[in-house]
Amino acid sequence: DMQSLVAETRAMLDSTLAGEAPGRRVSWSIAPLPMVAADENLMRTVWTNLLGNAVKYSAQRPEARIEVGYAREEDGTHHFQVRDNGAGFDMQYAGKLFGVFQRM
Repeated sequence: DMQSLVAETRAMLDSTLAGEAPGRRVSWSIAPLPMVAADENLMRTVWTNLLGNAVKYSAQRPEARIEVGYAREEDGTHHFQVRDNGAGFDMQYAGKLFGVFQRM
């Protein structure tokens, strides 16, 4: 249940921020997410890494804005998206940055 995993991850991050950066504001926008057949522990790790990075790399903003989106592709695959207003990176290096996280 992706909705539950994202909610669980968000609660953990909000709790961590409350203790480490009490005045920090994070605005969350989370689309309705489906249930999928996947390894729950691996998906928990994925969400923790993606949302944790979104929080971390938007730390210099007065208010971090983090969005989680979802779309079902025509071929039946699931497309999840995390967007934030953080530092960002040059898209020409996206393959190098994320290639190491690819799982065969």
